[in-house]
Amino acid sequence: MSKLDLTLTENVLTGLNKINNDLIDVKKRPHSNLLKPTEMELEIWREIFKEDQVKIHGCRCGCR
Repeated sequence: MSKLDLTLTENVLTGLNKINNDLIDVKKRPHSNLLKPTEMELEIWREIFKEDQVKIHGCRCGCR
């Protein structure tokens, strides 16, 4: 293997290890905490909802 291949493999394995550690951390959380979103998560969803709201202007019947 070349140095480039080793570097790419190391980067991928590091990323996979981080994902696995995150999954393990989630499994260790009590179930009650899994169902209750944090205030930060709620704020993120509020922002997304606010951006996605559809504004209706004028007649809804389809006429122009």
